[in-house]
Amino acid sequence: MELLLTADVLSWNRRILVVLGLWPLSINDRNFVFLFGYLAIHCFMGYCELFQYIDNFEYVIINLTENLFLTLILIKLGAYRLNAKRLNRLLMDIMEDYEEDNYKTLEKKLAFFEYNAMSKKFMKMALPSMFMTALLYYVRPLTGHLVTGNIGKKNYTCTD
Repeated sequence: MELLLTADVLSWNRRILVVLGLWPLSINDRNFVFLFGYLAIHCFMGYCELFQYIDNFEYVIINLTENLFLTLILIKLGAYRLNAKRLNRLLMDIMEDYEEDNYKTLEKKLAFFEYNAMSKKFMKMALPSMFMTALLYYVRPLTGHLVTGNIGKKNYTCTD
């Protein structure tokens, strides 16, 4: 078995982080600024809305649930970008671990393959779940219309 075949996890991470502009070997400031700015504006508007409806307890809980999650993502993306040089060095060290000369015994190679297989399983489970979470987040407003059967009906206002 080649150790290079186990590097799939690195290529999967690279694909995700390149889109975000955060891959340590090729930082893309334009992608990162767009994504970070969009998320910051979205988060700021959510907190503004929180203060607007502060007297509605149920809405406050729903708003905080969403905005705290977005704030955590925003902080993590910022921390990742600020530490890009250190992560670059770490990534280079990880790539050195994929050289076959580092594993002389069969036991060391098998341990490496086992841990790599676990990381592949994690990525195969995490990526679809992240996609489904994002999809459900944007489909959620439609579910109210589906349940009440208001699809295709004419909407009336108070002036009609």
